[in-house]
Amino acid sequence: MKHKMLALVGLFVSLGFLLQILYGCESKDTGTYPVTQIKFYVDDSLYDAVIVRSDRFVMPPAPKKEGYRFEGWFCDAELSEAFKPERYVCDRARFDIEVYAKFVSTKSEETFPDLFQNFGQTIM
Repeated sequence: MKHKMLALVGLFVSLGFLLQILYGCESKDTGTYPVTQIKFYVDDSLYDAVIVRSDRFVMPPAPKKEGYRFEGWFCDAELSEAFKPERYVCDRARFDIEVYAKFVSTKSEETFPDLFQNFGQTIM
């Protein structure tokens, strides 16, 4: 009886070690990814937040701002380094990050009416 009990305890201990080896440790080499968050800001306000649980995530829709064209997401508030989602996934970032929207004014892209039409003149 004593030997059966020791064998049973040994079996459970061995099973515990095996489970720890198989499931207990996640590492970069096994292809597992930590859970992280990407926060998207537009004009200092939180626009969207995405939870990243794997090697892929869905970008939020491009924000709209009247009189401006969206130029993309950037890694810094100074808008000097473009955010590249594929690099974020490839690096398997282990921390939350914030990205910022860049907009360019469309006022310079507007077309102006021909000034001569306003005066009823024809140019030859």
